[in-house]
Amino acid sequence: MHLYSQEEEPDDVYATSVYVLAPDVAVDAVREELNLSSNLDNIFIHIYANDQNVAWIYIGTESGILLLYPWASGISHSFDHRVRVWYKRAKETGDIGWSEPYIDVLTGELMVTCSKPVYDSEHNLIGVIGADVTTETINQQIINTQVGELGYAFLIDNKGEVVAHPRLSGEDKSGDESFETENLLLSDSTELAAIAENITTGNTGIAKCSFEDGEKDIAYAPITCANWSVGIVMPVEEIIAPALTTKSKIISATQDTCEHINRQTNNMQKSFTVIFIIILLAVFGITALLARLITKPILALKKGSEVIGGGDLDYRVEVKTGDELEELANSFNKMASDLKGYTKALVEKETRIKELEIERLEKYSRNLENKVKMLEITINREKTKKLFLRSLRPNTLKN
Repeated sequence: MHLYSQEEEPDDVYATSVYVLAPDVAVDAVREELNLSSNLDNIFIHIYANDQNVAWIYIGTESGILLLYPWASGISHSFDHRVRVWYKRAKETGDIGWSEPYIDVLTGELMVTCSKPVYDSEHNLIGVIGADVTTETINQQIINTQVGELGYAFLIDNKGEVVAHPRLSGEDKSGDESFETENLLLSDSTELAAIAENITTGNTGIAKCSFEDGEKDIAYAPITCANWSVGIVMPVEEIIAPALTTKSKIISATQDTCEHINRQTNNMQKSFTVIFIIILLAVFGITALLARLITKPILALKKGSEVIGGGDLDYRVEVKTGDELEELANSFNKMASDLKGYTKALVEKETRIKELEIERLEKYSRNLENKVKMLEITINREKTKKLFLRSLRPNTLKN
């Protein structure tokens, strides 16, 4: 693609970029690089068309070529992009970043530049690509966003310089980078300077500050990718106005509510008196019923204990309460049944013992009788023998 210099004005300035060479660079020395760089127009055109915030987009190379889109003229032949702040910052830091506000050499508008270095495959610096955004764009898109009725926003960099402010413009300034914005760190207000110092350290917070038109709150937070911070200034009266309005409404509503509560309280007191009497009567009735329900099984248990204690083990306590009293009555009944069984077993055991003793005595008696009979038989035999012998003696004598 054909590249245009400042001396060759194209039919459409948005169809091509313009190349500017540093004072010590000859066209023939960079002809091949210029031919290759012309392909960047396809990228520049699409970026510019799809982002209305971009005022200029360009790339400056280490070889001394500046390719700027869209085409423009009026750049000094002594211009060397390699000594510009945006180029040196990107080259030194090796990262994307933003410049301080400055007056653009072509438009005279207050600008900030976002720039980033470009390296080859061996990490050798090829150049720096940059995009310009006017502070007017920042003001229109961000800062002029209405914050309440009297509030406003601003941007401040890490050196205390105001980057964007609703009243900030580049009028009556020379077309170079010497434009000096308001530095809050150098403010005559010690309060504002202290707040600015806290902002520039990248903190987030809210602080109060006194201005000529009254006390205001300043809320701030860092924008880390740009080393800036955004601040919002709001009058204290505007901040607390909704609270004051709400307070008055709350007071009015509270008074109405108190009156309503008093009326309701009086009505409730009367209702509670009637309800209390009804509840009291109900409690008395329930208490009597409960006392009867409780004492009846206790009396039954008392009677059962007396009867069972008197020896009537066939007596059973009848309690059907479904609670511990019924369990106790069942225990009484079981105890009576167990005692009855134990008594019966004891009687049977004693009876058996007596029967065995009688049987033993009878057996002993029979044995004794048998011995007596045997003794009697023995005695009778002895008597018979003696009698027999006596009967034999006379006959013997005779013989």
